[in-house]
Amino acid sequence: MSSTSHHKRGLPLVAIVTTAIVILVLGAIGAIGGFVYGSSARSVDALWGEAAKYLADRTAESAYRHFEPAISYAHIGQELFGAGAIDMADPEQAWQYLEPGLDAHHTFMWASWARVDGLYQSVYRWPNKNGTVSVRRSFRALEPPDANGKVWTRYRNDERQIDGSWRRIRDDAVTQYDPRTKPWYKAAIAADGKGVWTGPSLMHSRKQLGLFYSLAAKGADGKVAGVWVAEFEAGPLSEDLAGLDLAKGARVYIVDDNGHLIAHPEPTVGRFEHRDGQGLAPAGQDTDPMLAETWLALSRGDAKADRKPFSVGDDWTALASRFPKTWGIPWIVIIAVPEEELFAEARTQARFALWIALATILVALFLALVFSRRLASSFSAVREELQRIEQFEISPHRLTDSPSLVREVNDIARATDTMKTGLRSFQRYAPREVVSVVMESGIEANLGVEHREVSVMFTDIIDFTTKLEAADPDVVIDAVCEYLEVLDTEILRTGGLRLHYLGDGLMAMWGAPIEGEDHALRACRAMLAMDRASDALQAANAEAGKLGFGTRMGLNSGTCLVGNIGAPERFSYSAVGDMVNTASRLEGLNKLYGTRLILGERTVELIGDALVTRKLDLVRVKGKRGVMTVHELLGEPGDVSAEARGMTELYEQALDLYWKREFLQAADRFADARQVMGGDGPCDIMIQRCVWLHTNPPEPEWDGAFTVKTK
Repeated sequence: MSSTSHHKRGLPLVAIVTTAIVILVLGAIGAIGGFVYGSSARSVDALWGEAAKYLADRTAESAYRHFEPAISYAHIGQELFGAGAIDMADPEQAWQYLEPGLDAHHTFMWASWARVDGLYQSVYRWPNKNGTVSVRRSFRALEPPDANGKVWTRYRNDERQIDGSWRRIRDDAVTQYDPRTKPWYKAAIAADGKGVWTGPSLMHSRKQLGLFYSLAAKGADGKVAGVWVAEFEAGPLSEDLAGLDLAKGARVYIVDDNGHLIAHPEPTVGRFEHRDGQGLAPAGQDTDPMLAETWLALSRGDAKADRKPFSVGDDWTALASRFPKTWGIPWIVIIAVPEEELFAEARTQARFALWIALATILVALFLALVFSRRLASSFSAVREELQRIEQFEISPHRLTDSPSLVREVNDIARATDTMKTGLRSFQRYAPREVVSVVMESGIEANLGVEHREVSVMFTDIIDFTTKLEAADPDVVIDAVCEYLEVLDTEILRTGGLRLHYLGDGLMAMWGAPIEGEDHALRACRAMLAMDRASDALQAANAEAGKLGFGTRMGLNSGTCLVGNIGAPERFSYSAVGDMVNTASRLEGLNKLYGTRLILGERTVELIGDALVTRKLDLVRVKGKRGVMTVHELLGEPGDVSAEARGMTELYEQALDLYWKREFLQAADRFADARQVMGGDGPCDIMIQRCVWLHTNPPEPEWDGAFTVKTK
């Protein structure tokens, strides 16, 4: 069969797309109306619930801000009184605390002091008939019982003048008032030194609904001398509720746990008239049916104050939220809205959306043929671009610059453009891992770096110069390439990235571009694997009479600059910074100590006990003023022999003696460590250094660090 006949197999795309659209449209018409309305109603209900919870929290916080200053006011007074800074037995000193307290807290209506003998002093705000507010004070003292056994209170009132003086407005008046009988006084005494909220209850003077914060005051002798009390009127809360910006028909109320009305957005005359024996207004009997029926639903247990929306009959949707328990105020915020208002817009929008959907469907049927032809054209453009990519012709043209009307076609075009971006970036990158990250991101590579914690390794061939001079250059190059391939394999296997070949060594990194918290551990395990692999290769080459190499490695971890470094058109992915330079210095220290695997401080900190290491020395490397502790990597816990562990313990004991300037004892301990293993390069170096320092003692300010003067 000819290739032409193969190309024409199957139905035309235009016919398939048009038929599919017609079938889908016919099925969608029957379902779209119900779905749109149901979805809109659920969305409105969910949004209202979240908005109501936010409004309840805002209302509670606003109310609490009215009352919160009373706590610090009462407790500061208690501290001053307990410390003897003020004598509340002296009425004049009491005035000197009460008056500034009222002036400093604009939400207070009364700031009062009630002594245990019944004497009562208060400073309070008094609304005048002309709209102004005066500051007054009252002094009340109990008289002895009269002939009938009644106890009367004699009192006087003063009013503050503009110049701060006080004018007597009532003198030697008589009433029956004992503060010790008030709920706020009894609650404070019972609380034994803790502040307590009481109310709502009727305030004695102005017959207004009020809330009280009281605290029993104890003197230096620990005895209760009286009670501090700050009093608030509930009226401002209703004013706050009236000022809220709510949806049409919605209202916010505040009631207490017993259903007494605290605040209403319409505090009309008569709403707070005294309707029960306590002088409080029951919310369930309010003339506002939305409040009354919502509270009755809560009191019957049909709903709970659990911050979840609930229906009140068929008329209202409501939400109730308690004040936080830590505030000590047992109040509830109620938010209610007529369901007709809540869902009216949803119903309107649903009907509108349904008509729009039907009209759109009809138009879609008409345009199906046109769109399907454009779809076929879009697929053709993608096919042609992929054929060019197959030939590695990476043009700058982007398919997404001419988007299709079909999402799937745009997805294919975007994927094609992303692939082209990655292939173009491949021309600038060497490491495959970096190119992979770029292709996955779909972002073309550009110059730029970021701060990131990584682990960086440098390697070097042992005695490379000597072997280079003694062998044919071609043989050396072949051996080096084979050696570097072995190292590369272990780097890639542990998720590392080989950044650069550095002559006979290389620079590698873990932790970028792909992040990983275990980068230090993976790098250390790569170091061990590279050491084993290079040794195995060297042994195999020696057996075959070929050139082989041993490896020295230095590894350091820390934060550095990682990213694309170079010229705009030719750059490499690399890492630069102080910790990178330190890694290079660590590799060089192997020559000094006769070791092969040296780690920096941060690397050892990151790997913890996952691997076995030996603390080698405290050094100050060339180019750095600070000192650092260097370690030797010994191996996996299961691979390190008991002898090596014993040697390590003796070595680190010797280091402690060395740093304490006990050089001869340190030399003996280093010798013991060397004997365990039958020889050890670091022990040899440290013994020589101990002998020299014993003969040539260091300066008094010597910090124990060895200064390395070469790289």
